[in-house]
This record gives sequence, structure tokens and C-alpha cells, in this order.
Amino acid sequence: MRKLLFVLLMCQFAGCASVPEPQPESPASDASAASAPDDQTMMIPDNALKSAGGYAYVFLKQGTGVKPKHTDAVKVHLRVLNLEGTVVDEDTASLAMAHSTPFIEEMLALMDVGSSIRVWGESKDRIWDIDLLEIDQSFQAPPDAAAPPEDALKLEGIDGVEGVRWRIVEPGHGDNAVSGQALRIQASRWKSDGEILESNRASQGMVVFLNEQNAQLDPIHYAILHQMNEGAHARIWIPAALLESDFDMVEDLWFAQHLARLDTPKDLTAPEDAQHIAEGASLRLLNESAESVLVPSEIAEIELNCWNGATGELVDSSYLRGRHEQMEIKPELGVWFDIMQHIAPGHEFMAWIKATALPESVGMDLVCYGHVFNRITESGTNHSHSDASPDSRPDDQPKDK
Repeated sequence: MRKLLFVLLMCQFAGCASVPEPQPESPASDASAASAPDDQTMMIPDNALKSAGGYAYVFLKQGTGVKPKHTDAVKVHLRVLNLEGTVVDEDTASLAMAHSTPFIEEMLALMDVGSSIRVWGESKDRIWDIDLLEIDQSFQAPPDAAAPPEDALKLEGIDGVEGVRWRIVEPGHGDNAVSGQALRIQASRWKSDGEILESNRASQGMVVFLNEQNAQLDPIHYAILHQMNEGAHARIWIPAALLESDFDMVEDLWFAQHLARLDTPKDLTAPEDAQHIAEGASLRLLNESAESVLVPSEIAEIELNCWNGATGELVDSSYLRGRHEQMEIKPELGVWFDIMQHIAPGHEFMAWIKATALPESVGMDLVCYGHVFNRITESGTNHSHSDASPDSRPDDQPKDK
């Protein structure tokens, strides 16, 4: 059986494959010999050190704590920057040294707790800043990691899935999750002997979609999440055969949040009461706004999430990127030029756009939910309708979409 999609997604950040013991530091790697580079250039400085794996690095800060061992779990803060110095990805997580990627483990083995390091590594156009925050003692394996208790339930009714047991450790509140919803989840994993594998409890976790695609690729978590409600904590025992590994695994799973704004829309085709805007484009405003509509040459600051109109699969989301889009109202927008001139700051809306009205490269009908927050005029004045941002505002349910 192929590996679970959920396992693969978690491994994109922390890595799940076993790695060799870290290599000793190169004799030339004297941490005091390198200083932080000029942030304006982001180029490798002349006095950069080189790791055993060939990665150039400098210390941004020297720590005073201990070095992590291969058997430790560590809490780290990671930032990924481009060559202009812009942060393109960032997260805080706890991960097992023995089960992180070879690149990450090699760098962490050079650091003392409290250190910060900058690495030019696996990708020529990406730079890694790594802060080693602490040796993490908090992720102790649950007392029943070795074997499920008698009250654990058998997961049944899934072809090719045998031996999985699970139970609710802590109930949540409200209704159970249903197909079509988007959930923010967190997970911690251990081998059955108690060795930590990975955890994203220190971060916001990850977003999963209860859609048909994930039902096929990850039937175990798809089935169990349908038995959980928001705030619930479950424990799952998964045998080695299903993981394509040589160890059984126990996983603690938290349903942290229902992200209603990312749920599959109820209407994948334009309803009869939607306003026809242009050939192949319809619009429904979900609320009122006291502001005037946007006009050409203005810039709209907007949250925009779009789904495939045929399958309901989320294909793009400014919400998941953690920042609003800035959309200049100009003819080059194509059909969006017509749509945006019917919308004002403060409006939430749904738009249905046929593939024939979109660039050929899109290749699908789109259903989009949008929320316009601000307008920026030619003079540069920012007329703010809301001071909310993707990072600060709650994940409240938008108007009925």
C-alpha cells in the first residue's frame, strides 16, 4: 500500500526518512571565524564556513547551550528567504534529529542551543535561517504508545487497511467534520517504543481538505477526521505494514480549527440569482458596503480563494499564503477587470468564471470567494475599510457562500 498522503505532507517540512549519524564538524569550521553577512546582498560572504555536506553557512548568533544529539528532539524556528532577502516561508516546529532531513540535521549538529545560523544549501535561490530554540523535552510518548488499550476502536470498512486502532482522548465541541470542509490539524508521532518521530504542535499545524482526492490517498485520516469535532484529540495506532516502514507508529491528532472560508462552495456553478457581469462571468455580493465601487487605476487589497468549478478542489488561496493580494484594476486583468468594478472595499463576494473567459493556461472553470479590505488610489492614499490581516483576524466563517 502506498504511503499515506498525510505522512507525506508532514514529511515535506520535517522529513521522515532515517538519516545517518551526523558527520563531525570540518576542522576549518570555527564558528567564531564567520560573521553575519550583509542582509542587503544575501550573497555568500568570503568568510563563510563550509559544512561536511558542502553547505556554506555563517552564524548570526552564538548560543551558549548544549549541542543536540542524534537521539534528541529539538524545537526550531525556520525561515526560508529568497536572494532579495524576502521571507518566503516560516515556521516553528519540534522535530526529531534522527528523523529530520540530512540537510537540517547536519546544520543543527553544528549549533548550540540559542544559536542562529544562515545556510546557503539545497536550492540555489533559497537561503535558510535556522534558530535552535531548545532541546524539546515536552513531547513524551503517551503511556499506551506500545499497544492500543482494550477500548481502542478498530478502523473498519476500508479496503486494504487492516490493524489500525484509534480512540478519542479528548472530545471537542460542535458537529463532526463532514466532506467538503477544510480543517487545520496538528499531529505528534512516535515509534511504538516511545522514540519521537515528529510534531507540528509548536506551529499552526497544517490544512487538510476532506475531499474525494484525500479520501483515496489517505483513507485512514479521512475516516477518523469524520469522527472528530473541532477541538477533539484522537490517538491512532498504525502498523508498520501500512507505513512501509520497519516500526509501528502511534500518532496524536488534534482537530484544531474548522476553516470555513476554505470549504468547498455549495454552488460550483452560478446560481440563478447571480448577477451576469460579462461573457462567462457571474457575481454574487454576500454583504453590503458603504464604500463606492473600485475604478480603473485603483489597487484593491483582497483575499481571494478559488476552487476548480468541476471538482471543488481548492486551486489557489491568498489566505493560505498568509497575505492579501494587491490587484490593480486595469484591462490586462481580463474578466477580472469587469468583475472588480462591481465591488467595493468591505464587500465579500462569490464569482463564477467559465474557462472560456480565462487565459488558456488556467484550463478550468473557477469559483472564487473574495473579500476586499482596502483600496489604494493613484495618489497612494490607502483608504482602509478594515485593519484585519491574514495573521491577525480570526478564522471566522465568511458570509454564506
